[in-house]
Amino acid sequence: MADKYGRPGKTDDEGFDPYRDSVGAGIYGGIVQRHSETGEIVIGQQYQNHNPRPGPVYAGGGYTPCTLALGDVQRKLIPLLDKYPDLVNDITTGGAQPLHMCGMSQGKQHSVQALVERGADIEALDTYGMTPLHRMASNNLADGARMLLEAGADVFNEGKIGISPMSIAKGSAARAVTNVLYEFAKLNSTGSKANVVKLNVMGSKECSDASLVYARNMDGISIACGQS
Repeated sequence: MADKYGRPGKTDDEGFDPYRDSVGAGIYGGIVQRHSETGEIVIGQQYQNHNPRPGPVYAGGGYTPCTLALGDVQRKLIPLLDKYPDLVNDITTGGAQPLHMCGMSQGKQHSVQALVERGADIEALDTYGMTPLHRMASNNLADGARMLLEAGADVFNEGKIGISPMSIAKGSAARAVTNVLYEFAKLNSTGSKANVVKLNVMGSKECSDASLVYARNMDGISIACGQS
């Protein structure tokens, strides 16, 4: 681990810190490369090869303006979107759109309403195959999850990972968001242990074999391989 990511306190700020289970702009929410002639996003190997799936290539320079604005809805986000409305579905590193980034921290979750009112894609998939609701579930962001669900997000959408937000929330011991998901799904609170999924902050687990996408174990399903 130290050979790939560095020793504690010496990790790349733009990459993955396995000791804090966090990632930087190179992996999620950062500025991406675009072709000089077409303006299309460059797809290729991910920063630090953290996610084995090809995705938007990091351009350097840190987080996108929209990602940075998510922490201040009134003073930063709304003025930015009023000027550049297309940023509502801006693609960043990790394939994350602004709604995905809302699901990565307590402060950003409250930007959901402003985004959905401007047409943000509530079922968008990032490079990991996860929806914004999956991100809310893995990080126990109940307010953001409720806003997404009230906007019409599908509580049962398994994305491309084949796992429901409910299973992720239960596996992450995310009680607050689990209660919100139950409310909208009208499920009883017991559930099945076989459906529990244990995730890190990216909604995935590191795996030495990049070809391994899912690994079954005694606890259920773990997503192999995969934010600060």
